Amino acid sequence: MIMFLDYIDKGKELPNRINLYIAQNILLIAEALKMRKIQKKFLLDIIMPMLNRENIIFFTKMSYNKLTAQKQEECKMIEDDLESQTSHQDEEGFWLEFFSYCLDYAASNI
Repeated sequence: MIMFLDYIDKGKELPNRINLYIAQNILLIAEALKMRKIQKKFLLDIIMPMLNRENIIFFTKMSYNKLTAQKQEECKMIEDDLESQTSHQDEEGFWLEFFSYCLDYAASNI
């Protein structure tokens, strides 16, 4: 948590080697706080290279759940401002990219 706060507040670099457990927890914190840039960075730059046969099912399920929850939220929204819609589409885009990568990885390695 301290590493996450240092990254946010002071712009410090993350350590060269972050384990998957820490990366996943930072992703969950960033998701809860709606920090889309950090979610995208951790998904695409840090977690994606760490995927392997042992954890691919977990991350496939996690990204699928995130995308289905977004679709449900989208159906509930009646009117939103343009900025919110654009931000929501961007978030869906990188989660969809991550989900697609997970499916491809699972198909070729399991």
